[in-house]
Amino acid sequence: LELPLLKEIREFPALPGGTQGSAGRGKAAAKLERRYQRLCFVQESLEHVDFKRLKPGQDFEAFMLGQADFSRYALIDEKIFTGLFIGGLDDYPDSFFGSMFGMNREAIRALMLASYAEKAGKRLLVKNRLFILSVMRSLHSSLDFAPLWDKEAVVNEIDAVLAFFAGRGIIGQRPSAALKAKSAELFLCLLNLFHHTEYFHEDGVKTKLYLTPFRGYISLAALFSPLGKAHSLSLVSSGFPSAALPEAKGVKDLAPLAEGLSLRL
Repeated sequence: LELPLLKEIREFPALPGGTQGSAGRGKAAAKLERRYQRLCFVQESLEHVDFKRLKPGQDFEAFMLGQADFSRYALIDEKIFTGLFIGGLDDYPDSFFGSMFGMNREAIRALMLASYAEKAGKRLLVKNRLFILSVMRSLHSSLDFAPLWDKEAVVNEIDAVLAFFAGRGIIGQRPSAALKAKSAELFLCLLNLFHHTEYFHEDGVKTKLYLTPFRGYISLAALFSPLGKAHSLSLVSSGFPSAALPEAKGVKDLAPLAEGLSLRL
């Protein structure tokens, strides 16, 4: 069975039995690491901005862009280029590329690879154009992330597992329709595995994962600490309405909720 998302979730270092150590942490850990690296970059950028130069009525994004140091994208470490920038293309939804650049994801990937040449463990910018610099800056600083996992794709993989067992007589006929109808509850149960877990980044800084209401739904969120500054970020919504759990008063009350759900399929 090809179950890339369930494998990704299973190998997450914060879970019991997950992949440990700084190497080979798995795709989910890489996604979290890239989010943390971008938050560190944004925090660092904010600390070096002279806000006294911001004029009344001036567009803030244009002001920040004017403060950007594009020279840092002339020569990039190979690990950063392939991990954060090329690998990081998968951190954004399809709509991000069209709205930001007027191109799709694969076209941006091809442009980046064509614009940089390998040089002694680094990537050298050989096509120094304003557009590619804008792309690199956006991929370095944008926090408009796609969900950490696609709920429907995960549920489809679970359905495939049940089909596998049903086909071998291990279980009865799999309840596909009921499974899809209960996808939000099922996904919430899965996300509950991460509630109150901790992840340590490559630099040793700790990020805490927890369930919390967010925009009307129970979501898995992360409390990052880029450069010592607390920053919370919603990672993925379960799709389960927080209003359906009226007894929940706050984060501390959410721990037993998913565990107590009964999926009658």
